[in-house]
Amino acid sequence: MSLLSWRARIESRPLERSLLAAALVPCGLLIALSRWVDGGWSVGFALLAGHAALFLGLHAAIALVRPTADAVFLPLVAMLSGVSLAMLARLDAGLAVRQLCWLAAGGALLVAAAALGPVRLPARAAEAMAVVAVSVLAATALFGTAAGGARSWLVAGPVRLQPVEAAKVVLVWCWARWLAPSPAVGRTLLVAGLASLALVAQRELGYPLLLLATAVLMVYIAAGKRGFQPALLAAAIFVAACAPIFAMNSAAGQRWFPHLPGRLVAWLDPWAEPFGAGFQALQGLFALAEGGLLGRGIGVGSPEAIPAVHTDYLLAAVGEELGFLGTAALLAALALFVARALWIAQRAPGETERLLAAGLGLVVGLQSLWMAGALVRALPLSGVGLPLVSYGGSAALAHMAAVGLLLGTSAGVPAAGYDGHKPEALAARRVRVVGWGLAAGAAAVVVLLGYWQTARSDLRTHPFNPRFTVRSLAARGGILDRHGEALAETHAVGDGMERRLFGPASLSHVVGYVDPRFGLAGIEAARQADLAGLDRGLVDWWRDPLRRRPEGKDVWLTIDARVQAAAERALGNRRGAVVALRPRTGEVLAMASYPAFAPEELPRLLRAGEHGGEAPLFNRAVQGLYPPGSTFKVLTMAAAFDAGLIGSQQELEALQRALAASSNEPFANLGLQLGARELAAVASRVGFGSQLVTDLPHAISPLPGAVAAGDLAQISIGQGELVATPLQMAVVAAAIAHGGVAMRPHLVREIRTRDGRIAHFTRVEPLGPPAFSPAAARAVTEGMVLAVEEGTARQAALDGVRVAGKTGTAQNPHGEAHAWFIGFAPAFRPEIAVAVIVEGGGSGGQVAAPVGRDVMLSALEAMRAAAEVN
Repeated sequence: MSLLSWRARIESRPLERSLLAAALVPCGLLIALSRWVDGGWSVGFALLAGHAALFLGLHAAIALVRPTADAVFLPLVAMLSGVSLAMLARLDAGLAVRQLCWLAAGGALLVAAAALGPVRLPARAAEAMAVVAVSVLAATALFGTAAGGARSWLVAGPVRLQPVEAAKVVLVWCWARWLAPSPAVGRTLLVAGLASLALVAQRELGYPLLLLATAVLMVYIAAGKRGFQPALLAAAIFVAACAPIFAMNSAAGQRWFPHLPGRLVAWLDPWAEPFGAGFQALQGLFALAEGGLLGRGIGVGSPEAIPAVHTDYLLAAVGEELGFLGTAALLAALALFVARALWIAQRAPGETERLLAAGLGLVVGLQSLWMAGALVRALPLSGVGLPLVSYGGSAALAHMAAVGLLLGTSAGVPAAGYDGHKPEALAARRVRVVGWGLAAGAAAVVVLLGYWQTARSDLRTHPFNPRFTVRSLAARGGILDRHGEALAETHAVGDGMERRLFGPASLSHVVGYVDPRFGLAGIEAARQADLAGLDRGLVDWWRDPLRRRPEGKDVWLTIDARVQAAAERALGNRRGAVVALRPRTGEVLAMASYPAFAPEELPRLLRAGEHGGEAPLFNRAVQGLYPPGSTFKVLTMAAAFDAGLIGSQQELEALQRALAASSNEPFANLGLQLGARELAAVASRVGFGSQLVTDLPHAISPLPGAVAAGDLAQISIGQGELVATPLQMAVVAAAIAHGGVAMRPHLVREIRTRDGRIAHFTRVEPLGPPAFSPAAARAVTEGMVLAVEEGTARQAALDGVRVAGKTGTAQNPHGEAHAWFIGFAPAFRPEIAVAVIVEGGGSGGQVAAPVGRDVMLSALEAMRAAAEVN
């Protein structure tokens, strides 16, 4: 062939050339940007040039061997592989280089397959190739290497191949030859069954079903209902025959399919094992949610947080960095590829060509649907990759060869279409039915994708989402106590960075953690936007419009590290919690819960749901719900005072003495006189039934809901169905100390920039209208002072300071009674209010009151030292 005629052939394909340019330009830009963020632009440009040269060369080669081949397939493959290279380069430049090499080798197979044509080989070659394909699959089951739970790899030195990728293309070619012109349904299904059994022996689950589905649908296209029904029956028999295998596997302790239970958990309920079997699935969903509609931008996301992202979950990486629009465009390109293959099948001049084009389209379509469906939890993860997108040398070779077969088949398609009255047109109509079925599945996947990417924005701040943890550690702000003492900071360790906690160990529940696998918790999670520099003002946008250099802000807490240490010491090794508040502002000075945890214990505590018998991750201060016992009597008394149920000074003094002695009968009678509605109303005004803090996950103390007289009497003395958190009871004590006004508790005092400028200050505000009158608060305070000076709370007394306190011994159906104490000091000029719970501690006066005393003493000393008390 002369150079002139070759040039004429190239020029005869202007549509392909134009579409290639439309695909290569944006993909080249993506590839270049993928390494721009970390300065590796030279690698990006090398990949860009290699990718463009490969497909321009393929364009010229196809013009030489098949000048009339379809003009759409090659540009679609260029687009899909270009996005793949960009995402792989963004993850690891070495992966992208290797994938480009595999694509180049696959390009040679593409040209060879297109030149050879689908029907030039003799018919008997199909039998030999089918035998070889099934034999290689069986040999892989016996001698292969395991990876990801399946023994599906053959290794020869540095080369690792997955034979099933080539086998699926070969078998589709064989089935196309057997099903035309007279359908050999039995032979087709027999080989499909044998190949699937060999794959089951490899511990593969996805590929056997993929091959069976492809074979059954090809039989339907070739033979219609008379072949489809027995084919469907045969497939059902095969699946039923495999059921005993899975049953024996379960009985044998999951020895043959050890990965099966994990994949089922990841599909049905990944939240059940968020750091075990469900970890990969959840990280994929987090990535989709992070991407939203437009994506975070190439190189800005954190797809490396997903295990095996380059093979199983590369579509999730696309979703995170290119958003829903980018992911939908990628899936649309795959859908167009499949639709084009089915279009070729409808118009193919012969039955073999029709079945080959339809079969190859089915393989790509079904595999794409499964992979995308697994990402959005419509299907279980199968281990099959996304065709032409996921990393894999074997898959690249097989899919490029399949594209070559499609190009060779398309070269013989007449431009005039087909006659709908001819017998072969019936098969074409069945191709159309199959195509509409695939389209319906694709539409469902896109809808689910849109749900996870646009409707589930709450997943962006989920505590299990580790995004922005490792990559943003260097720029992450610090967490400090009210005096500027560091509680959490980032430090350089070797070539990396790590987050370190300082101060009392009991602050682990409040400060939380930043972990690349387990995500964020505590203030680290609640104030992620500030700490990571994501909450940006106009100055930040002007300084760094592309968010390449995020600068985190410092979070100053209301916690006083000295008071926290005192609470930790006073509580000791007893299960329980301590909360200390400033009554006038609601600032939390201390929040201790025992047992606590250390960051290095997270893998043991979180993995596979191992929370430990004492639940150290459980913050008892805000998550524990306990009967408040006699400490609730202070609310009953205040409500009764405002309701006019205490008629004289003598009655008031008697009730104050009853409060000091913790007598039950007077308060039960008051509760019955008040009624359930009035008691619930005063409880709601101090926070019962409401969310108290926004910076920590916490339980809401439910409103009293007694109806029967006996229940109401029990609730009036803090027993029965009534439960409350230690934080809630600290708010109750603070409300009495503050003249009946409950202030909203808060942990964050202010947010500061690195140069010390205050970016945000927490506003001090009440929970709502006053819970009760100042006179009622004064009356209750006098009774609480009497309890400390003469009653059950004498262990809470401080030298030189009058203390108001109330003890409680709450019934515990699981063992010894819980010990409670609430109080504040100084009694009539209060600066500190506390609540103490010791699980199973017994007497509140003997066990909890001394803890409260030590915390109040430490807080008052800290305030005097800081000149916070006039």
